[in-house]
Amino acid sequence: MTYELKLKVFKCKKKKKKKKKKKKKKKKKLVRCQ
Repeated sequence: MTYELKLKVFKCKKKKKKKKKKKKKKKKKLVRCQ
């Protein structure tokens, strides 16, 4: 895994945690994070 990729995943994970109330957007964010 590249450092940049790791950072992107980390950022995505952080954003996902922040938007815990939006369950509908959770699936979309997961796909985007991938």
